[in-house]
Amino acid sequence: MANVRGTGKHTYSVDDRLGQGATCNVFKGLSKDGEFHALKIFEPHAVKDINREIAALQKLKHENIIRFVGVEHELMSRQVVVVMEFCEGGSLASYLQEPDNMFGLPDTDFLLLLKHMVSGMEHLRNSGFVHRDIKPGNILRCINKDGSSLFKLSDFGTARPLEDDEFFKSLVGTEEYLHPEVFNAAFINEGKSLRFPHSVDLWSLGATLYNAATGDVPFCPFHRRRDRTTMYEMITKKPAGVIGARQDRPNGEIQWLYELPDTSQLSGGLQKLMEPLLVALFERDPRRVWTFEGFFQETQTILAREPVAVLALFSHHSPFDAAYLPLLNSVAQLKEALCKLWNQPGTKLHDTLYGESHLSDWLHDDEQLFDMPPTDSATPIIPLPASAPSIIGAPEPSMSKIVSEELQFSGGMADISKGREMCGIVALIHRRTAALALFQQHLLKLRHRLRFQLRHEMRETEKSFHPMTELFDVIRGTADMTNWTQQEKDNFEQVRQKMTLVDESLQGAAATVKLPFEDNQWNFDGKKCTQETKRAKEEVQSWLRQMKARKTSTDKNRFTSQHNENCLLACRRNLEDAYKRTVRLWSEQCFQKTTFLRDSFLDWYRSYLEATAGLQVCQENLHLVVSLVSQLFKSCVNRSQGHKAEMVKVSKSLFSANNTKVDRSQLMDLKSMMQDLTNNLEALEVFNIPPK
Repeated sequence: MANVRGTGKHTYSVDDRLGQGATCNVFKGLSKDGEFHALKIFEPHAVKDINREIAALQKLKHENIIRFVGVEHELMSRQVVVVMEFCEGGSLASYLQEPDNMFGLPDTDFLLLLKHMVSGMEHLRNSGFVHRDIKPGNILRCINKDGSSLFKLSDFGTARPLEDDEFFKSLVGTEEYLHPEVFNAAFINEGKSLRFPHSVDLWSLGATLYNAATGDVPFCPFHRRRDRTTMYEMITKKPAGVIGARQDRPNGEIQWLYELPDTSQLSGGLQKLMEPLLVALFERDPRRVWTFEGFFQETQTILAREPVAVLALFSHHSPFDAAYLPLLNSVAQLKEALCKLWNQPGTKLHDTLYGESHLSDWLHDDEQLFDMPPTDSATPIIPLPASAPSIIGAPEPSMSKIVSEELQFSGGMADISKGREMCGIVALIHRRTAALALFQQHLLKLRHRLRFQLRHEMRETEKSFHPMTELFDVIRGTADMTNWTQQEKDNFEQVRQKMTLVDESLQGAAATVKLPFEDNQWNFDGKKCTQETKRAKEEVQSWLRQMKARKTSTDKNRFTSQHNENCLLACRRNLEDAYKRTVRLWSEQCFQKTTFLRDSFLDWYRSYLEATAGLQVCQENLHLVVSLVSQLFKSCVNRSQGHKAEMVKVSKSLFSANNTKVDRSQLMDLKSMMQDLTNNLEALEVFNIPPK
């Protein structure tokens, strides 16, 4: 019972500490009414912090700001206790340490965070306050009944009222989230008297959003916060457009980041929206720095957009992406959003598919607006580019770097941190493997659909082509071309050439249709890989929990038995084995299959585009063939009519009662005309075309 303490209305255990700051500790307390609250117990010397926090919480009442319950005193020490609502989801910082979120939040959670932060910050601003210590640890997460997150701003011990044209001089905040001017005064030129505008909160806001999007801070030296000199260099000397910086080795070259890493869970579409926002939040030039109003306006524009799930066939990142469209969906906006995903402005589309339908099926009467159907990774829209890329970059470039790093345990608390990192990588591999298995299913269905569509178009073309072939063969085999005009002979030769091209295109399309699935070996067992990585994910997290429990037990007792030490070593070994097994599975199987699957589909898609282009040329050539063959037939009809009239005239001359002598030349002409007439009439009769 020595660990249990209380206030007038609450009890708490010192073992249930939720957090610790420079001037206070936060515990999970139980009220006499049976409700859990957060008890913030201040050190006696922190009078200013106490008064600031109480004043702020009493005035700030909003669903995205932590709720103030009251003020009490600890019974034994008489320390001031600020009672606040308890958020069972912990902080954003702890949420980002969960294995599934170690590389950042997915779109849904990130947009909720953005929405709730904007809403809370607006209320803070409208109430005349500046926070001065925005970071993931000061954003708490409540869990709604439906399982969704509700994020709330907390820790107002540094908050104070501030008008737009006012400045503050006190140095507060956390290194990785500090504006460069505050960082300079706090750690580089200590003691220097500076004034800081309220807009420094925007920098901290940008660093927090970057952390939520990637799982890491934006500006990170090799030795992290211990190397403040390099960190200061990063934040003060960054080129325009930079949103982050890294250093891979001690005293190594700084690598500037202009984009979010591809390990981020954010879709490419949301990344494209967030990157300019981060550039603006990290602006240092007072002439170009954003106001809070500008930030609020831009984020509302982002939040108003509608996400559309997209299957990106040739992306070297995740194949599952999202385009964010304004509420009024237009074809132009969809195409623009897709081009941004591909980083290829003006890219032309061959088609856009959804389920069994096409984009044209969604269009309104004006053919400019369309109704967007519900989409997700199982039923995305599938844009088919009009031209296949010549080459696709290596898939998952950041993944290759991550799994190639040697992670080893070194003892102490570092083991817990390293174990957590291993769990995060295994969770990342599981996500990528599950996405690959679903991508495979989509590709097989898409290939089947495109083959069926190609076969249908080919057969429709053949239906028109075969009668023309027979008709042309009749003309070529029966009609007498000796008396044809030069134009008729040219038409005949053009028909022959075009029909040869049509036949070659049809043969090419048929070859593409007949390419068997089995020969390409596309159908590998993606389900088995997903099951293996899922099991590994559960396994490493279980071993990490056991490691934490053993470590906590050791710390409490201040000594450890040999049995406990052996158990801790066994947990470490099993976690490491499961991690290495998963990395090998990705490197030797999943990665190879990803590369093979994309490259195989790319090769087939090139053949498909060539076949469809060939069929398009077929249709154009066939249209010309029909026109020319019709002209040739018309010539046959007209010539047969002319021969008939000439024969009547010659026969009358030959067999006239007044003619007593038969002219041999006239007889030969009559015979020739009769043969020509017979040939032309035969060509007409084959297709039951009566002479006029």
